[in-house]
Amino acid sequence: MNIDEHNTLSEKPEETPDADTPREEEQAAPGEEQAAPDGKKHKRSRIRDDVEAVILAIIFVVVIREYVAEAYKIPTGSMEPTLMGNSNGQENGDNIIVDKAYYWFKPVQRWDVVVFKYPEPSYMSLAPGCSRYKQEPGPHSQSNNRDACLECHRKERLESTQESLTKHPKVVKYRRNFIKRCVALPGETIEIKHGDIYITNDSGLKDEIPKKPRSVQDALWQRAYFCDFTSRKPFDTERWDLPASNRYEVRDGMLVVNAGNGHGVEFELAEIKDDRIGENNEIATGNGRPGLRGANCVGDLMIEGCVEFPDDNSRVSLVIIEGNCEYTAVLGPEGATVSWKLGMNTGRTRSNSEKVNFGFAVNVQYKVQFINVDDTLSLRVDGNVVWGERRFPEKDVRPLYEDDNKAPGAARASVTLRVDRGKVAFRSLNIYRDVYYTDKNDGYGESRPYRVPDGHYFVLGDNSARSSDSRNWGTFPRENLIGRACFVFFPVRPVIDLEKKLLEWDSRLKLIR
Repeated sequence: MNIDEHNTLSEKPEETPDADTPREEEQAAPGEEQAAPDGKKHKRSRIRDDVEAVILAIIFVVVIREYVAEAYKIPTGSMEPTLMGNSNGQENGDNIIVDKAYYWFKPVQRWDVVVFKYPEPSYMSLAPGCSRYKQEPGPHSQSNNRDACLECHRKERLESTQESLTKHPKVVKYRRNFIKRCVALPGETIEIKHGDIYITNDSGLKDEIPKKPRSVQDALWQRAYFCDFTSRKPFDTERWDLPASNRYEVRDGMLVVNAGNGHGVEFELAEIKDDRIGENNEIATGNGRPGLRGANCVGDLMIEGCVEFPDDNSRVSLVIIEGNCEYTAVLGPEGATVSWKLGMNTGRTRSNSEKVNFGFAVNVQYKVQFINVDDTLSLRVDGNVVWGERRFPEKDVRPLYEDDNKAPGAARASVTLRVDRGKVAFRSLNIYRDVYYTDKNDGYGESRPYRVPDGHYFVLGDNSARSSDSRNWGTFPRENLIGRACFVFFPVRPVIDLEKKLLEWDSRLKLIR
């Protein structure tokens, strides 16, 4: 991608001229003639002043753009949903500001979104009969499907850099700008397994999943399911296992479930896949990375919804299953608990539970988030962590993945809402998944641990299934670093609500986390 100085003169005391001494002429206004010491008259030009001001402004802008900050446009979807690229052939991608001076004073940190020059040069040919052809080094190439240009290259046998530059006068060498998220730093060893990254370094991480800051994790959640209960059929019947319809009803944007006295009503979402992000910031099923197509179940999930308990007898359970691990939050006016079972169906199940120090009042709406991500379990109510964040040792959880394929019928990833008794009302149900870093190729860090060279950085795209990144072409050196992506300043679009007769703004303005 893409001082005025004020000099103060010292004053002298005024001298009273003699009567015989001629008075000095007053200073001429801009554009008028002035008398010079040599007796000649010179004319000051307003045009010249304007030209000088424009030149100074241009110099100022160039210096700022080169060394301080620059605007870039996001062309592709490799960083969605953090940064949106162009879609449907329209130039509607995010416009961002990149702070080029940021890393003059601070080192690159894990999870920073960085802009850099692609580590290897690319070549562009403006050959006769086509508009453009790009040849990237390595196994990847891009083309605008202009056969005339490809044929031109074949005839000229432009196979190497030197041949391209000498045989074809319209082939130019250039370096493309990339934007990705830094996940591994110089000297660290990285391995991608089960959709997560495992880091080994000298600062305490020993083959573990590094913990993301909350602001980064909130930016990385990818919505896999949403329902606002405005329809009489509130759930996607192809994805949910639904109870009998007389056990629940939908009214006024609420799902009201009546479990009675301990009979229980269960809604289960069978599985969440690692499909690519679509154009509306939601998962697009079956359109994953070539050869992948949502092949992997994702267990790093968040259940989010507004919950209300109409009476003291109400109780609801939120359940997340990942591999052979089951995590449950039981909520109600009588109290709340969080429990977990590790190693189900393996013959060595370990379970435990803890009480939640939070009381739910009757007929009060609460925004609840039950989260399992990066081997860490937590419960939030109205944005505040009321339990956790409990991190399970990687050595205890990781072997469960290895046993998973040996456990017949074990669910890999699912979400369940279970009203255990009484009535419970829900508003706005969301299911989010974490980034699942695909490892379908025998690339860097995928089939075996990879040590990041000194002075280099390992970067990945947030929309993993659609991203060409360090898994494909390796790391990039420090000298290729341009800066840190810090702010989305466009698009900002006016939207007219015809029903409310209001003018609203559809804005992507935000800090980049």
